[in-house]
Amino acid sequence: MKKILFTQLFVLLATISFGQINYHDINPDTTVNTWNAFVIQPTPGSTDIVIWWHPSPEVVIQTHGNAEILFETSSALPAKLNAGDSIAPSGHWIAGDYDALSSGGTGNWVTNATDKYIGFRFKNSGNTWYYGWLKMSVGAGASSFTVKEWAYNTTGSKINAGQVGTTGISTMQAKLVTIYPNPAKDYLQLKYDADENTTMIITNATGATVTRGEFSKGTSNPIISLGNLAPGTYHIVLSGSNSYYTNTFIKQ
Repeated sequence: MKKILFTQLFVLLATISFGQINYHDINPDTTVNTWNAFVIQPTPGSTDIVIWWHPSPEVVIQTHGNAEILFETSSALPAKLNAGDSIAPSGHWIAGDYDALSSGGTGNWVTNATDKYIGFRFKNSGNTWYYGWLKMSVGAGASSFTVKEWAYNTTGSKINAGQVGTTGISTMQAKLVTIYPNPAKDYLQLKYDADENTTMIITNATGATVTRGEFSKGTSNPIISLGNLAPGTYHIVLSGSNSYYTNTFIKQ
């Protein structure tokens, strides 16, 4: 297994407010075809939606906190939406638990899965459901997935897949992150200055979450204790409203 000794990732995302629609452009489009994940986080610190590529190969979806995915009633699997399809309260909503988009021929994203949409919803602090979409593609045979953009309606009303509004623009941010040492024994340090509230998730080789934490805005170079982790390969994800970082480390 290849050991990563020094790892950096540069990620650029755009966040745009179109009236009632909060829109995020993933720039550039991000393709995952090694054991890794992509996270969107509508509410930092409490809610996230995670798309995983596993070497089976398979592409699966997981949620944390107050988030749910739009499922097809007939297949009991995450729906594959076309542009303009309705994402509304009347849909069949389920919290994601490594549910297959494409896995061994199972899933609604096995074929014809280019530039389609995931429907999602999440609760805000006022206990209102917000409805949104994620545009993505899944490669043939679950060889990869590519995420492109996402948005949600800030009013609590339905949204159509691919829908955006007409006015407003906010910020564009970039973030450079380094982790060390790697391999690690007792701790992992992040060369990271949090300019927004950030969620950290560490998962093991089976994809189960083994550690979860929050970094508040202003946190600098946090140190993560690894004492409770068994030796093996792990994945770490850092995600905020406008950026994310994900990578692999080895616990000795």
